[in-house]
Amino acid sequence: MANNSNAETLQRIQSAMEAARVVFSRFTAGEIEAEYKIGHDPVTEADRALDAVLRQELLRDSEGWLS
Repeated sequence: MANNSNAETLQRIQSAMEAARVVFSRFTAGEIEAEYKIGHDPVTEADRALDAVLRQELLRDSEGWLS
């Protein structure tokens, strides 16, 4: 059962990495505008898009997400 769980986790990670590659291919380094959150931390459209795809690919019921 642990091996099945590990295999499923690895598959989720692999799927997330592929989805992230697709997201990143839409953006050109150095040409991404940044907004600033409270505390002056930058956030870009790429950040938001990657967060959304990783949440979709990795998060499962009863799990938390901090981004």
